[in-house]
Amino acid sequence: MYCSLDKKMLKRKVIFIGLFSPPITGQSIITEQIYDDFINKRVQIIKLAFPYESYAKNIIHKFRKTISYILFIIKCMYKSAFGYKIIYLSGARSQLGALRNIPIILWSKCVFNHKVILHFHCGEYIDFYKNQPSIIQNILRFSFKYTDKIIILGESLRPLFDIPGIPPQKLVAIPCGIPLSFSPPRAINTNQSTIRLLYLSNLIESKGYFDVLKAVSILHKDYKLNVRCDFCGTFFAHSDDQNTSNEKQAYSLFENYINEHQLKEFVFYHGPVMGEKKQNFLQQADFFLLPTNYNSEGQPVSILEAMSCGSIVISTSYRAIPDMVIDNETGILVPYNKPTAIAHRIAELIQNPTEYARLSKNALNHVQNFSIDKFNSRIEKLFKEVDVMP
Repeated sequence: MYCSLDKKMLKRKVIFIGLFSPPITGQSIITEQIYDDFINKRVQIIKLAFPYESYAKNIIHKFRKTISYILFIIKCMYKSAFGYKIIYLSGARSQLGALRNIPIILWSKCVFNHKVILHFHCGEYIDFYKNQPSIIQNILRFSFKYTDKIIILGESLRPLFDIPGIPPQKLVAIPCGIPLSFSPPRAINTNQSTIRLLYLSNLIESKGYFDVLKAVSILHKDYKLNVRCDFCGTFFAHSDDQNTSNEKQAYSLFENYINEHQLKEFVFYHGPVMGEKKQNFLQQADFFLLPTNYNSEGQPVSILEAMSCGSIVISTSYRAIPDMVIDNETGILVPYNKPTAIAHRIAELIQNPTEYARLSKNALNHVQNFSIDKFNSRIEKLFKEVDVMP
């Protein structure tokens, strides 16, 4: 898509290469957010959406995915040819994704001397890098040499991108931002008829949705609390799954657990939600639960969305989450795979309305640091800096 050029913004065209929904993920949401802001600012921009294929479970799927990536690389090379441009490219934390990005970077920089901005939406890269064969490591280091700036999700993540080929001055920490509207601090009391819990993220095993299910069972059976938990998201199979190998199996295990533990009256699955429907779930939730250990986790946008509604977030001290959820100040952090800890903290806060209100107020104050205006301003500043770099 092309828009008329506002020379006060950028002198160069932007080739915008990234993941757009579907699927609905934090990465696709933030990618679209940046793109829409540039469109509104009348930047001349070409949009190239990654071909989406779910996790490659077998050789046929992997071959099909590889072919789609090769065709996509050729398209990117064609679109980026001639003239001077800024190439915005979403980073990858998979071998196939990295191999997709490398030729785009080298073609853009070495052949046409475009400016290249690489944006990582994951929270860690060093383990992925160390687990690659030496030849892949060498190619990655070589490609990073030809990027101008690399965006990461927070200052706390710098050590997790400390690999050869990425000088510290290339790393720019820009936390995600979301639209904010005024919400008063939430209140809770022991006489509340139903305590509303919300899990809103893709249902990947390591994101902890089974821990949430188990916590609901504990709250109902051991604490005798009337809770309702809404699950919103899409079931995904992933490489770090322990008990599931595909989406169908994951959903079946989810349903079986609900039936076996007699939770049908307390647990409701809604699939992916967006817009007003998603906002309604966030506004109704007393507690937002995301006890994640997902290996590609970075800075979950859903946590910011929940905080902006004054909901109490219960999550894990993982990746960039502690930048948002400061334990016992702006939310609660629990160990991964500890549903008893989730249930205990919920029960504790229900019995202490003053503490609940304090956390809610602190969350609303802290989330102001993650506004979409601040995020867009930081992104724009970086693009302008790259635009004038020699």
